[in-house]
Amino acid sequence: NFQRGGENDNTLYSTAHSLKHSWGTNTALPGGSSPTLDLSMFHTVRLEWAPDSLSFFVNGVQTWRLNRPNGATNYDWPYAKPHFALLNLAIGGNGVGFAMPPVDAYPIRYEIDYVSITPLPPLPPHLPPLPPVPPKPPSLPW
Repeated sequence: NFQRGGENDNTLYSTAHSLKHSWGTNTALPGGSSPTLDLSMFHTVRLEWAPDSLSFFVNGVQTWRLNRPNGATNYDWPYAKPHFALLNLAIGGNGVGFAMPPVDAYPIRYEIDYVSITPLPPLPPHLPPLPPVPPKPPSLPW
């Protein structure tokens, strides 16, 4: 995920979470951060999601890359199966810097110009294919 902390208003942070690497287990990955950003304009944020790596970019510059470890399992590398994208604004909690925005900072604007999803080219022959997508569970009545 890309994170932006209230105390660093012009920086985007990128990291990845799994059962092994999360705040709750105190083993969060170091992640990466962008150079200082001009917030008066839109910026391009990109994630290249491959079965063996996650690469994060801001304005075309790679800010962090996470490679699949040897002998990886779903515990430490759950990224080789289907996922979804979540674009949200989260305020508070105990994330980056443990800072709450001051009351006079509200309302806060969160603008997304557009979202584009582009498939990667076919996997190189040395990589195993992605696991099949499991069948959808039956719909619940509520």
